[in-house]
Amino acid sequence: MPMIYKIVCIGPEKTGKTSISNFLADNGLDLFGEYEQTDIRIVEFPVTVTDKRNRTVSVDIRLWDCGGSQEYDSYWPSFDYDACGVVVVCSLNPARAERDRLASMLQYFYRRRPRSPSAILVVRNMLPGERPSGDFDDEDDNLSQALKTAPPDDRLKIITCDLQARSSDFREQFEKLIGGIVSSGYKGQNIPKEVQERTAQRAAERERLRQEAQARGE
Repeated sequence: MPMIYKIVCIGPEKTGKTSISNFLADNGLDLFGEYEQTDIRIVEFPVTVTDKRNRTVSVDIRLWDCGGSQEYDSYWPSFDYDACGVVVVCSLNPARAERDRLASMLQYFYRRRPRSPSAILVVRNMLPGERPSGDFDDEDDNLSQALKTAPPDDRLKIITCDLQARSSDFREQFEKLIGGIVSSGYKGQNIPKEVQERTAQRAAERERLRQEAQARGE
């Protein structure tokens, strides 16, 4: 049976979590299409990493692309259950409301959990048309302010993601995240194929119902 590494992709609304998930899964879907709200979708894909013994290891990733609006906050325990890593996505230049939202997510998915900072990747996602307003090390930078309310942790890895021009850099950072988790001794989840298939089917059905409701204007 395959060993699955569950990674949660969480972040405020409209920060590009689904684009990042599609890119990592290499599923051929449009990375910069029209925005559609996501509740929860699951994508699976293999990743080849190097462990602490410098061995090449192939692992299966189950990435949970999680909705970022407040209506899904009650689902956070389910999102986090059995997750071995978290990708936290925010805008390149988050406004005050987004900073507050980001701080709440970091408080829950990092501060309240016995999770190593090496299992967290904070991603400043450069959406089409965006440009940096300053260094993320700057005292006045928006993201730095959000981390200060988390409270801050210098060990958290913070990167900038530009899928349009430097996508390979982001993939490399994601693979380092997974490599660190593998090297920590985490063995993944032993999940039977039929359970994987049922989970994928349920996710697909939820997405289909959501799209039908959207088409009806509900």
